[in-house]
Amino acid sequence: MSADAVDLIAATTIPVVVLMGYVICIGVRRALCVLGIPPAERTLPLVAAGALVGAWLGLALWLGAGGFFHGSPTETVPKIAFGLGVPLVVVFAILASSKRARDIVAATPQHLLIGVQLYRIEGAAFLAMYAAGRMPGAFALPAGWGDVLIGASAPIVAMLYRRDAIRWRGLAVLWNVLGLADLIVAVGMGVLTAPGRLQLFAVDAPNSLITTFPLVLVPTFLVPVSIVLHVLSLRRLSS
Repeated sequence: MSADAVDLIAATTIPVVVLMGYVICIGVRRALCVLGIPPAERTLPLVAAGALVGAWLGLALWLGAGGFFHGSPTETVPKIAFGLGVPLVVVFAILASSKRARDIVAATPQHLLIGVQLYRIEGAAFLAMYAAGRMPGAFALPAGWGDVLIGASAPIVAMLYRRDAIRWRGLAVLWNVLGLADLIVAVGMGVLTAPGRLQLFAVDAPNSLITTFPLVLVPTFLVPVSIVLHVLSLRRLSS
């Protein structure tokens, strides 16, 4: 595989991330309509959601393109951990403190929370990087195959749940648990194969690409979005 082909595959991360940001805003708009909120009162939550997603995406793009998340052998806590952790803290803090935010989630059908994770097939980029010798297998294989399987099965699980929620509830729970497990493994192996004091694997060929733009958008945007979707879906399924 040529270097140009590898770069092109990595670049597919950008439109996927931008599309997901747009889908989140569309989802908020849909939920506000379902809740019966008058058009005049939808502006503020729509602007707030757009500003949050825009700021999150903008920072991820800016810091990622600027090399902020690049790891080094002297780092005890990888900077990428902040890129993943801070968005999660902010989003869950908003959900905990805002009834309107919780209402928006409640107005979003369960099958949409599941089906939207079709974007996880972007994990195939990791497999392509491994095939090209640009990523260590210790990270690329579990993260790539895990994401591809979760992403490819998302629409199937969503469709089955929509047809018969009672019958397929267990499958939806299992799918979410496996999706979270995949993310935990991916994040863990990402840390253990990337340059830093915690690196235990791929010492001869560190996983530098995961902290390099544009692939760095996966742990700083797509992974937090996936975690939030899984948590919200599981919470709905348990209620």
